[in-house]
Amino acid sequence: MAWVRLDDQTPRNIKILKAGPAACWLWVCGVAHSQSQLTDGFISLEALPMIGVPGVARARRLAEALVVAGLFEQAEGGYRVHDYLDHNPSRAAVLIKRAQ
Repeated sequence: MAWVRLDDQTPRNIKILKAGPAACWLWVCGVAHSQSQLTDGFISLEALPMIGVPGVARARRLAEALVVAGLFEQAEGGYRVHDYLDHNPSRAAVLIKRAQ
């Protein structure tokens, strides 16, 4: 099991406040998904409605709210958690640590 680090000031972050509670839950789930699946912050369109917010249309609407707020970035085939690798270890780093 991996752990995800969240800043204790996350609930007060202006981007979080701008996105709203439902979108922020998707963001938290996106960070957790990225860590558990070692995607370096990438969330595919197929995975998006399966990681915490049911419904394809709703998940995409909330993901777009996260893009507007600056918490997700659009990427080919899905979304990327903004600055994910600034706060979480990369896939390569995790695999090296596991091998040790």
